[in-house]
Amino acid sequence: CSIMDQNKIAIRNAGGIEILLGVAQEAVEAGTTNEIAPILEKSLAALWILTVTPDSRQVVRTSNGLKVLASLLALDNAPVVLEKLLGVLRNCSSEKENRSTMLQLGIVGKILYAFSRFP
Repeated sequence: CSIMDQNKIAIRNAGGIEILLGVAQEAVEAGTTNEIAPILEKSLAALWILTVTPDSRQVVRTSNGLKVLASLLALDNAPVVLEKLLGVLRNCSSEKENRSTMLQLGIVGKILYAFSRFP
């Protein structure tokens, strides 16, 4: 349902981005993605779709979402979770304001580290 632009706006305005980031925050606080991997994957997939719009990318930044996503990179993620996470980060990186925050959070190094765990 989040494919249509109207739905993206409605989900963002209803606080949907913050709710989806909350799932990622739960994984960070637990220190693992294993128990909630299916839910986390779906949440990140929705964020990936939603963050194609500049307003949604701004919400991710202003709600401390980039920090949460950076912390999520440090966990041992399944490849399918990592794929969705990288999609969200890729979308967010298209905003200049996000790029400086992402650099401060060391996201590039964390991405390289995440890839180093796969054969």
